[in-house]
Amino acid sequence: GLAGDAKAKLKAAVDAATRAEVLVKRLDAPTDSLSPAERHQMVHLQMSKQASLAAGSGVVDYVEGEPDGDIGGGSGFVVASAMPAERVDQRTETVKAAGLKLVGIRLRTAGVRALVSQELDNDRPTLLVNPSVGSVELLMLVGGQVVSSRSVAVGLPGPGESAGQATGVYAARVAVEASRTLVSFRVMEHGGDIERAVVLAGGAVGRALADALGQRLEIAAQTLDPASLVEFDEGIDPGLHPALAPLAGLMLCGPRGVRAHDFANPTRPPDTRAALRQG
Repeated sequence: GLAGDAKAKLKAAVDAATRAEVLVKRLDAPTDSLSPAERHQMVHLQMSKQASLAAGSGVVDYVEGEPDGDIGGGSGFVVASAMPAERVDQRTETVKAAGLKLVGIRLRTAGVRALVSQELDNDRPTLLVNPSVGSVELLMLVGGQVVSSRSVAVGLPGPGESAGQATGVYAARVAVEASRTLVSFRVMEHGGDIERAVVLAGGAVGRALADALGQRLEIAAQTLDPASLVEFDEGIDPGLHPALAPLAGLMLCGPRGVRAHDFANPTRPPDTRAALRQG
């Protein structure tokens, strides 16, 4: 995988999942009428139902307020996410088979957000585009928060395709998906208009994407070169920088205050017997 391409000597790993692999929902969870244990149970019941997961067949995590995922702002709510337990097990076994210790399974969107959190001003609603090997992540940033996100199975051009017609076709496809995402975003409860697009990619691919997005969406578009945010080894193909950069961003979630869903370490139910033991 990417770690092999980067020839990295690793002992532990944070596995990155795409937005398409999970269900993310904003759930009202008032703290004044529900105990912590009741809120935890409510979140799991609602997510299992909405994701059509049988008991024990999914992993649910949630965070208070605005997380790395979708729909933020306000209070008395959580943003929850669910991933099939089978997929979590597969990812866990893959990491272990590589001889690594799994320390987390988190969304790439959290890494993207953490990576750019100190690079972009928060005054302008922004469409942030992160191309990767097998997909592209589309994030809507409002006030510095990710209020909506989407993953589309449109991968970066392969080796030898980084210039010319293949890149143009790729950029046009991404622009179409971005336009669809923007239409949906405008009618969301927490949606609205976007003033600019920022592409987390450099080189020919970044320029082609910015041009295609600017023309298709009729908004200002710019590139943000991952190499300006992450120090890559000289032996790493620059074409992989957009895919690798969010992985580095995942390691910055804690230091930069980005609350990320983690399917390897989901939120546990409160220990209701702790007070009894202390008494």
